[in-house]
Amino acid sequence: MLRAAFIATTVLILGSASADRTHAQCLGDCDADGEVAVAEIVSGVAIALDRRPLSDCAVLDADANQVVSIFELTSAVGFALIGCPPAPTPTATVSCGDPSVTARFGDCVRSTTQADCENAGGEWGRYPFSGMEGCFCPTGQDACPCDSADDCLSYCSAGIPGGFDACATVQMGTCDAVTPIGACFCTPSFSPDSQGFSALCVDP
Repeated sequence: MLRAAFIATTVLILGSASADRTHAQCLGDCDADGEVAVAEIVSGVAIALDRRPLSDCAVLDADANQVVSIFELTSAVGFALIGCPPAPTPTATVSCGDPSVTARFGDCVRSTTQADCENAGGEWGRYPFSGMEGCFCPTGQDACPCDSADDCLSYCSAGIPGGFDACATVQMGTCDAVTPIGACFCTPSFSPDSQGFSALCVDP
């Protein structure tokens, strides 16, 4: 009953979410169009309640355990509200960081084998939630200051100072040293029509 009430509340919150998102696919983006729409959250709720098959939105099952959990739905809601994170930008011009590392970042994030990953300076391993193997790529931007998603090759992040709503008080973050990461943090909104920091949980 509590689970159903939580899910119903989640859908109500999304009633005011903007659908003008054009970013990389993320958790809950069932049709891979770069945004999480209200209809996709509703579909996720139905899957979580065993009213629709997981195949309707397999991307919601981040840990590949054949179940859509409340945590996964909450993450999808977050992406619907603040937008999907942008894909790594291997050709981006960055003003802070180690040029020798940032120059190899593009090859690193495009690598699909352990050999290519390691040749580009990455470390091959398993992602923390999905368990899938992939490349962990250094950005060369360790601790570079940021206040916009465009400042970093990976996330611009800051610690959560209390509850998730406290992210609104954050004004500056630092660029992450590696991508992907699995954590909860404050980050600038990915939407061009929004400003300030919001809480985000990512689970590769």
